[in-house]
Amino acid sequence: MGEAVRTVGDVQVEVERVVERAEDQTGDAVGAGDILHVRDAGRAFDQSQHAGVRYRGSNCLHVGRQLGLGQHHALDARVAKQSQVIHSITELTFAEAAGKGVYENFYAGMPWYWSLKDQYPAAKRYYDRHYALRKRAPSGYTASTYSTVRVLLDTAREVKSLETDKVTRALEGRKFQYLKGPEQIRACDHVNIQDVYLCKGKAAGAMKDAWDFFDIVQGVGGETSAESCEGEGFDPKKPLSQQI
Repeated sequence: MGEAVRTVGDVQVEVERVVERAEDQTGDAVGAGDILHVRDAGRAFDQSQHAGVRYRGSNCLHVGRQLGLGQHHALDARVAKQSQVIHSITELTFAEAAGKGVYENFYAGMPWYWSLKDQYPAAKRYYDRHYALRKRAPSGYTASTYSTVRVLLDTAREVKSLETDKVTRALEGRKFQYLKGPEQIRACDHVNIQDVYLCKGKAAGAMKDAWDFFDIVQGVGGETSAESCEGEGFDPKKPLSQQI
């Protein structure tokens, strides 16, 4: 991002208060997603523009339909021309709802994106089967749901049991790989340690098909992005089943 980015307020703060504070701090970067409640997206951007707020870095926290609406508001306010805008997480279906080109030059985090089929043969097989059935590219959460169900089934088969405690213990520390790089259920807190992806939105004219909304900029390792067990208050040397 270059310069250090400051944010003003938090997502629950009223827009008027945020703009008032922003006016008092002219020149300071304002994190758009960090200063407004999803219901006030359009009003916040409008008032921020009138207040002369300049966005040098924005982290948007909207989800679902509100993310799409917020994206349109940010586009209208030309926020992406002033800063790098990052959606903490987004989804293929969100981009579809927003429309072609709406995410252009906006960044977003994703747990999986369908273009990984070009990197992992298993992802290609999954994509082809999904497309044959649904006539569309699978979304990231579709892929995550598949992997979650599959690791549960594979584990249950190995321990030959559907007993919750037995399957839970067998999942602790389990390593697996299905539709992307290696993943692991961290034993100390049951967090799925996995790669996540920073994606950049494409212009409408650059899209090769109806689902080609993003390019993957880089993958981020799970150990890098996940909170540590110590940070969550767990003993990293003991499985969670022995701590609760």
